[in-house]
Amino acid sequence: MVKLEVGLLGYLNFATSIVRLINRSGPWLFIGRALRDRVTLRES
Repeated sequence: MVKLEVGLLGYLNFATSIVRLINRSGPWLFIGRALRDRVTLRES
């Protein structure tokens, strides 16, 4: 039971760190995706 709780805490920590990363680089991810889409459109 304790192992399960520790695993859940670790998972929550992992999820929050991912969300923080996405929030920090959100606009850049969006810009990068748009640029990549434009490049792939030009190639095809």
